[in-house]
Amino acid sequence: MATHPDNLELCANCNSMIPSTNIIPHSAVCFRRNIRCKLCSAIIDSLYPSLHMDGHSFIRCSCGVDVEKRLLSNHQSNSCIMRLVACTFCELQLKFNEMTDHESDCGNRTEECEKCHKRVLIRLLRTSHTCCFKCPNCSLIFSSDSDPRYIVHRTTHYHTGHDCMDEATESLFRDYEHDIP
Repeated sequence: MATHPDNLELCANCNSMIPSTNIIPHSAVCFRRNIRCKLCSAIIDSLYPSLHMDGHSFIRCSCGVDVEKRLLSNHQSNSCIMRLVACTFCELQLKFNEMTDHESDCGNRTEECEKCHKRVLIRLLRTSHTCCFKCPNCSLIFSSDSDPRYIVHRTTHYHTGHDCMDEATESLFRDYEHDIP
């Protein structure tokens, strides 16, 4: 039994911090009622070890992998190849093991860019589409770095350190909206 600050001691059986005044009665009960699982080192009730040990029995997941019962939920949520995941591009729910092929096909479809009106691969449109110009300070999108809105935006905000989207910039966007190709 190791003594720790605040008059607490570590129980040698369950590794709980127990007030020093209660360590002897706690230890007597703890060693009689609790045992350590030889498989996972958890402290379990010595009267009902079968309840805990049942969790260590194996069950076959629908993907064909044998998993301990107690870990099945975690396996199905995080590592099972049959778990459902959403496509990055269309949000369709598919099995994990089918997603690579689907996303390859889905991301290679094209959509029209709302800013420049060009047809662009969806995977590029959602990640690194470069036909439009983004303000490096605030990521507002302009048709190019020579867009009159960007020039005014850059000179009034980006280089002066002001917040990019204030009322004047919003007004500028409204005034030039009809000029965007």
